[in-house]
Amino acid sequence: MNLRPTDRLAFVASFLILITVATTCAAIEPPKCVDSSLTIELVASEPEIVTPVSCRFDSKGRLFVIESHTHFPPEGYPGPKFDRIKLFDDPDGDGKLDRGRVFYEGTIKSMCLAIGRDDSIYVATRAAIIRLRDTDGDDVADQTETLISLETKADYPHNGLSGLLLEEHVGKPATLTFGMGENFGDTYVLSGSDGSRQVGGGEGGNIFKCSPEGSKLERVATGFWNPFGLCRDDAGRLLMVDNDADAMPPCRIVNVVPHADYGFQFRFGRAGTHPLQAWNGELPGTLPMVAGTGEAPCAILCYRGQYWVTSWGDNRIERYSPTHSGPSIKATRDIAVLGDSMFRPVDMAIAPDGSMYVTDWVDRSYNVHRKGRIWRIRFSLPAVPAPGMAADAAELTVAKYPSDALSSLVAQRWQTITEPLDDTVIASRASAIRTSLDDADEQVRQYAVRWAAETGDKSLLPEVRAQLERESLSPQMVAMAAAAISFLETGKVEKGGFDALTRQWLVSIALDKSKRQSLRQIALRLVPPQSPQWNVDELKSLVQENAAQLSREAARHLTVAANGNEQASRAVAELMKTASLSGDIQRDLAVGIKTQPSTLTNGDSNPAIADLDAWMKLVGDGGDAENGWRIFFSTTGSKCSSCHAKDGRGAGVGPDLTSIAGNIDRRRILDSILNPSREIGPMYTTWKVLTTDGRVIAGLKLNGGGVGESNRYLLADSTTVDVAQGDIESQESSDKSIMPEGLAQLLTIDELRDLLAFLTSTGS
Repeated sequence: MNLRPTDRLAFVASFLILITVATTCAAIEPPKCVDSSLTIELVASEPEIVTPVSCRFDSKGRLFVIESHTHFPPEGYPGPKFDRIKLFDDPDGDGKLDRGRVFYEGTIKSMCLAIGRDDSIYVATRAAIIRLRDTDGDDVADQTETLISLETKADYPHNGLSGLLLEEHVGKPATLTFGMGENFGDTYVLSGSDGSRQVGGGEGGNIFKCSPEGSKLERVATGFWNPFGLCRDDAGRLLMVDNDADAMPPCRIVNVVPHADYGFQFRFGRAGTHPLQAWNGELPGTLPMVAGTGEAPCAILCYRGQYWVTSWGDNRIERYSPTHSGPSIKATRDIAVLGDSMFRPVDMAIAPDGSMYVTDWVDRSYNVHRKGRIWRIRFSLPAVPAPGMAADAAELTVAKYPSDALSSLVAQRWQTITEPLDDTVIASRASAIRTSLDDADEQVRQYAVRWAAETGDKSLLPEVRAQLERESLSPQMVAMAAAAISFLETGKVEKGGFDALTRQWLVSIALDKSKRQSLRQIALRLVPPQSPQWNVDELKSLVQENAAQLSREAARHLTVAANGNEQASRAVAELMKTASLSGDIQRDLAVGIKTQPSTLTNGDSNPAIADLDAWMKLVGDGGDAENGWRIFFSTTGSKCSSCHAKDGRGAGVGPDLTSIAGNIDRRRILDSILNPSREIGPMYTTWKVLTTDGRVIAGLKLNGGGVGESNRYLLADSTTVDVAQGDIESQESSDKSIMPEGLAQLLTIDELRDLLAFLTSTGS
């Protein structure tokens, strides 16, 4: 073979890259296929591909992959200044995509790809959607066209435009659907190629659609956090994975219905816990999720009758099997592929031969880091379609609401979201809200309260305040009205759930003897015992009113506050001497001064921890939920409340247990108590940190890796500690839960039964 010098250099360079890749591939341990009918193999790795994001196949069977270089590049990063789109093909026909080269370089903060029938390449970046074409067939893009542009001050890489779904079906108008993240709540103008626009800010993430040329821009749905992957299932439903708001796990799959609201609004805080936010259809006019997913889902793909989801944060690829649930669907999860901490799957694409290709970010760091992989999953069994999952036509086009009045109000609000600059629309808004605030249906009034708050129109304050004067209010209505009043008065919320003004408003209601006792009791329950808006004397005075449930709720608040609060402990001890207090109140107060742990179970007669069936038989059904409350909040026995909260009381180290009643059965709760490390959610992974000065810290990491100058850890005693990243010698995740083992050995069987009764109860 006679080669020119330049050709020889190119040949040698290519040969060395192949040798390096082959050596690297041989050393990389593949993730485990949990499903034995799957096999996984490595296709490419660094240096051939680094920090890959989205991937798609074109009509020729070539794989296009976004290679990110602009997602938080560290100081001195040696890579290119722009992102690249790499093209992988099989020039020798051996069935392997073993040739990679740069198809395009020039975008920043690139998120997602889609490919048209004519092999045009659509790219979503944070601030634009562009279309690339290779007009001369040299496998390099030579034509660039901007279809959608985003004007805003926000500039974080992945809370802008993302998630592309291009649909080009014969006989139907072609559409390009895409997501937009919460954008830090900043105002924005989204413009199409024909001048069509959507404007907003504060409403949270959205789904939009346009033509493949970028014209006819429309808003499809709202109320998301950061919508990433989009797909259409076999029945025609639009599915999307949405990353969770800060304090509101899990991430979720949603069935995106046109004109629907999925509950999150950034104007009411990042945390997702504000009373005017919903995450699973908790508020009127909002729709629930299909299923919760693992942490940081990046893509969803309908394939072989199931929904496949890449869980970046949980190092796995999940599968969801859909079933009907009323007018919508639900889905159950299993794990298809599970890797170690160096498996960070991002996107999936189906090859012409039916195999699945997966991009892998590899490292948990948000910074680009010069590592990356592409995997191929093969299927040995034929696909089995999900039976009876055809969708009703109405299900695909319109959301269903409980009443005509609520449906009408939802439609009116949607018009103001999509046409916020229309003076006629805005002029009719206040009138519609006022009328609805006087409706007999509380759900209609709740929707109107939320809408009033989001408008920021202070002229609506009298009508919103009047809601608290109504009879028979639900706790949700009281919380929403108080939060709306606070937001209308201040125009902002503090970090977390209720802000200080809302809590102070509720405390004043609880202390006001002229108010109805039922309203006072609700207001009291909505302000956690440890909140600075309470003082010990106020809670003590409420207990001394001896007013049935109000006094008992105050006693329970004071009991929980006594954990670590000397003044509250003294108040509890003094109240215990008050003979006029009921027996229930006395027993509740006793939890606050209890000094000895519960009687130990007879460990020799208890079943082995692994024998869940035997434990279930021993514990049985029933139990006293009232005594279970005392066990939960004991500071010397179970100590559950030192990590967990339920119904507004307790700590925030571990998961809030309020919603498990009705959603998780008794057997699963018992298994979690017996085996706390068996299944640990991604938010609750314990990290062991060794600092450069020799300290060892074990706690839950509160901030995202790779961003910021320090890491914050939540310790088992509910305190936090900040560690500068430069002071971290090493850190590793632990497979042990921060929840201690052996809890069952600290309780009698009767106490364990009572604790289960409390955990499966509501409103205790």
